[in-house]
Amino acid sequence: MRSLKRARLFGAVALAVVVGGAAFAFTAANTVPDSNAGQGTGNVNGYTVSNIHYTYGSPAPNSQDVDTVSFTLSAPAASANVSLDGGSGWQGPASCTNPSANDWTCDVQSLGVALSKVVALDVAAAQ
Repeated sequence: MRSLKRARLFGAVALAVVVGGAAFAFTAANTVPDSNAGQGTGNVNGYTVSNIHYTYGSPAPNSQDVDTVSFTLSAPAASANVSLDGGSGWQGPASCTNPSANDWTCDVQSLGVALSKVVALDVAAAQ
């Protein structure tokens, strides 16, 4: 009986050594490239939006809906989004294009906002 217990203990220890060695072999083969990490601070300045123009006149029945809104930002941006209804519905960035310098044009037809219902132009832009 005692030799059976020793055999089981020896078998369990041998199994643990084999499994541990196999796990070590797999982890020892991994290579991780160097990377950077850190923390820093910087100023976040807002944009000034100017030269705002709305176009409308889609074919009936939406002839009073805003088709596009164009504007100029005070600094370059990589993307822009616009809302005409106080932030409930947003359009962009796929619908907003940057044809030149800091000028932007956004196609807002899908929002379905009549010119008389424009509450505010909200612009969210990012570099």
